[in-house]
Amino acid sequence: MGELSTLRRYERRRRFDNSAMLGLMKGFKVLFGSHDPALTLARNLGMSGMNQWVPLKRVLMRQATGERGRLPLSCC
Repeated sequence: MGELSTLRRYERRRRFDNSAMLGLMKGFKVLFGSHDPALTLARNLGMSGMNQWVPLKRVLMRQATGERGRLPLSCC
C-alpha cells in the first residue's frame, strides 16, 4: 500500500500538467459548443492545421494521455 507522502508528491508533480489539460478541455468545450460562424471557422482552420502539423499533434497527444510533463519515476 502506498504511503500518503508518496501520493502527495505525485499529486504535486502532476498538478500543472493536469491543470493545463483541464484548461484545454474547457477551451474545446467552448469552441465546439459555439454556433458563432467566425469561431467555427477559426476552430476548423486550427484543427485542420494541427492535424497536418504532425510534431505539434504528437506533443498534444502525449500531453492528453499523460505521457508528457513531470512524470514520476517508476518504482519497480
